[in-house]
Amino acid sequence: MSISRTQLIARVVEETELPRAVVERVFNQLLKIITDELTQGQEVRIYGFGTFLVRTRGARPGRNIHTGEALELPRMRVPGFRSSKTLRDAVANGG
Repeated sequence: MSISRTQLIARVVEETELPRAVVERVFNQLLKIITDELTQGQEVRIYGFGTFLVRTRGARPGRNIHTGEALELPRMRVPGFRSSKTLRDAVANGG
């Protein structure tokens, strides 16, 4: 099971009793800041949670799924996430 953006916002509204409009604005701004920093090649570290970072995926062979034709996938920058030890321990121990 996964939680959607709408469900996440609703849960924050419920648990904080803040107005939905405020939570949505803060949530959207947080995502924008993380995206902006990653676009500039910066890491975003959230203590006790993890680090959002940019990884470089090297060029590699691939295949067109429709034709089966071999092709070369270019080198590219991709977003990544490295969880903190605190988060890993919480998940491993069920909360």
